Amino acid sequence: MIFGGKDEIKRLSPPERVNEESALQLDDELLILIGGFTNGYNSASRSIQFFNIHQQKWMPERRLNLPPGIAETHQGVTFDSTSRLLYIVSGQLGGACKAATRAVVQMHVDTGAYKSLPPLPAGRYFPGVSISNRL
Repeated sequence: MIFGGKDEIKRLSPPERVNEESALQLDDELLILIGGFTNGYNSASRSIQFFNIHQQKWMPERRLNLPPGIAETHQGVTFDSTSRLLYIVSGQLGGACKAATRAVVQMHVDTGAYKSLPPLPAGRYFPGVSISNRL
């Protein structure tokens, strides 16, 4: 992607500006931003923002809120394209260097429906996570 100046950067900036968010490409059309610091790292976003890659525009109508107790920053994320399920694992709750949570959630990216999964034995910052459909 080549930026064409200030107007192009402004157009491609997410509706809610964040720092240190998690980003993940879901398929050939969608990219998401999960959480991130706001307000000079003093607070964190509780949203998932969607970007349409082909149309090169943000989709504020698709925005989802993170489930309660799920990390807003430094979380591990992975996506199962077959089931359309996003997994958000551990990470930091809130801003200002708070402790890591043990929480894990499975979330459907099209409906926002979520289910809590068993927590990790200990909280982690930016845990590596992946999906394998092999049994």
